[in-house]
Amino acid sequence: MKPDDISAVRVAFADMPAALARGDIDAYVVAEPGPSLSLIDGSGKIVEYPYSTPMGSLNMVLATSRDNIEKRHDDTLMMLDMQRQASAYAMAHPNEMAAMTVEKLGLVTKAVGNVELNWQMTPQMIDEVHAYADHMLDMKQIRNLPDFATLLDPSFSELLAKRA
Repeated sequence: MKPDDISAVRVAFADMPAALARGDIDAYVVAEPGPSLSLIDGSGKIVEYPYSTPMGSLNMVLATSRDNIEKRHDDTLMMLDMQRQASAYAMAHPNEMAAMTVEKLGLVTKAVGNVELNWQMTPQMIDEVHAYADHMLDMKQIRNLPDFATLLDPSFSELLAKRA
């Protein structure tokens, strides 16, 4: 198969599993719970996870503006510390995380095994951000690479790691 063999279509994130089940599309690329939903109803098979690529498991981030960081430093640190605590608890208690996500978000328990919650901006995560940005540039989803020195600020993560 070559890139010219593919016809890309836009499908809303939430509609991808149903579109595959109906036969409207032959494949899709999306984060959980889509893959698990397609596995459960028998309409799909997972072909590749990004975890085996340089992008790793990175697919969602918690972000704020530089202005917000400067004006509300303590609030930003508190929010990130809450994220750290929640992520650590959820990863240590996967059954509770599954029950809560099913109850609150309607996500399927099967998806929990494909979710990695991480609060640290590690060198590996920074490498994954670079790889993701390179991929987005190659796919023409962005016009230029961001200024990583201003985009990524590991100082909060480093501070929280010392406190943990």
